[in-house]
Amino acid sequence: MSPSDFNQAGKPGEIVHDGELKQRLARLGLNDSEIRKRFQISSHAEKIKEEMFADQPYICVHIRRGDYLKVASYLVGDEDFIKAIEATSRLVKNVLILTDSPLAQDFISKLNALQLNCRVAIAGSPGIAHSLMRMSDILICSNSQYSFSVIVTGK
Repeated sequence: MSPSDFNQAGKPGEIVHDGELKQRLARLGLNDSEIRKRFQISSHAEKIKEEMFADQPYICVHIRRGDYLKVASYLVGDEDFIKAIEATSRLVKNVLILTDSPLAQDFISKLNALQLNCRVAIAGSPGIAHSLMRMSDILICSNSQYSFSVIVTGK
């Protein structure tokens, strides 16, 4: 697939459903320097990261629930997130959890048992969240298009 394929992928108004083609088109689009310029890490997000973790590495966990429940074909469970945090916490002790809805009490209890330097942000600015996710040293995320955009734009 080439950039010219991206321009000819479909007719105006045609829906490209989730899957391999949509991912390839997104990667091609995000390789375009004009599009990548729209995904700059904000200085405000850098300041927030500095205030939370200084120059220390951190794990960012992006948990989607809220409106995502209506469109998701698969939902990553709380237990899967806990297992991933536990496995990666051997490398990094700072954790930032970004979520669009309150965390279950059982999840919070299991997270506290790991004894990490953990911060939780519920809702907030999507742009700041995107930047904080991109600046993380380890990203654990839901299977959403939003998370995918973080992965392909990287640091």
